[in-house]
Amino acid sequence: MHAQTISKVENGIWKVVYSQPEKMLPDQFKAASKTAFLAAMSIENAPAVSLSQIQFKKIAAGIMAEINAADDERFYGDFNNNKKYQGDSTYQISMGLNEIPMFIKDNTILPLTKPLQFTADSSVFDITCKIYGQPSAQFNLFEDNTFNNDFEKSNYNLLSLLRQNNTGTLVRAGNYKTKLYNITKW
Repeated sequence: MHAQTISKVENGIWKVVYSQPEKMLPDQFKAASKTAFLAAMSIENAPAVSLSQIQFKKIAAGIMAEINAADDERFYGDFNNNKKYQGDSTYQISMGLNEIPMFIKDNTILPLTKPLQFTADSSVFDITCKIYGQPSAQFNLFEDNTFNNDFEKSNYNLLSLLRQNNTGTLVRAGNYKTKLYNITKW
């Protein structure tokens, strides 16, 4: 374990390093087992919009993000108040400097975890599944030992989240014996 280092990047921005960076490089995530798994995911799990569809413009009041959506597409906007927005419409949304605009596609199950001070082999993530609209599709979470490459030996679980009749269901399938995710609330 390396000693903690703190270095100044800019005024008010500090870089804190507690240990060695992860040994996996981004190109190692392109392993066949991962890409095959991702390719097999259903279209319902695709991003709501492509990043290329978002246009940013500087205006007198700040920055404007223009998102093109289909006429019948709906988004929940402002993560904290669940306000709905209809596609093919224009909205002016004001946010404070301490807020981040986050839009969520209608009919989504969004798994959120409580923050942990640190993670270890025995860490369990308590997850709340936030529901937007009436999702009918299955959503998947990948569960494996985050400290090695055992997923390459098929040592992982696929957690299927489904919401039907206002009841949440979790199906855990795979060879990974440790429970990393704990769904505490729907």
